[in-house]
Amino acid sequence: MKNPLILSCTQLFGSEGRALLFSVFLWGLLSFVVLWLGAAWLLRVLIPDIGGLGGVMYGWLSGAASLLLTILIFPAVMSVTIGLFQERAAALVEKRFYPYLGNPRRSSLREQALAGIRLLGWILFVNTVVFPLYFIPGLNILVLVGVNGLVIGREYFEVSGIRWIPLEAVRQGRRKSRWKIWFSGSMIAGLYWVPGVNLFTPLLGVMMMTHLFHQISHDVLNKSGGRLERP
Repeated sequence: MKNPLILSCTQLFGSEGRALLFSVFLWGLLSFVVLWLGAAWLLRVLIPDIGGLGGVMYGWLSGAASLLLTILIFPAVMSVTIGLFQERAAALVEKRFYPYLGNPRRSSLREQALAGIRLLGWILFVNTVVFPLYFIPGLNILVLVGVNGLVIGREYFEVSGIRWIPLEAVRQGRRKSRWKIWFSGSMIAGLYWVPGVNLFTPLLGVMMMTHLFHQISHDVLNKSGGRLERP
């Protein structure tokens, strides 16, 4: 079984994925700048400015705080990208590696938007619950990657699967391959925190999960009631 990450990176950074990569990169860069400006404005509103030397220190601290806030929130905001570019990314993978499967059911714009919003909501909720753990050195990294990987793996896998088979069949397959999906989701979660790479991580995540879904669908999902035809 070929590694989904290697397959996705090879295709994404090749000639096939260049246009899509550029689109997602611009979207991510714009999102980061807007989020940073918004965080800086919010801090200025919530914390009154002061003059003198304290004002200079305030400027440095507020700038650093707004950047830190942006970095923490950015993965959740970029998760919405899964809905905006899901179909194009999955189709890119399937056209090259799984052309014999035919055409999947196309998700509507409403479904794609809801998928992104749902993932955003789950990430914000889960990170709010475990937020105190982020202040414990060592444990914070494990929590950051592991917990977010659990959510990301589940949602990305379901988004990839429901294009082909009923949601219940996808969930049955996900439960039977939970460790493999969690590991892949943790890899995606880790990439979200690599500067520069996080600009196109959602795109890479969709492609990875598309590979993973098709790789395990024959052994797991067909047995659980799916109707994904294979040659």
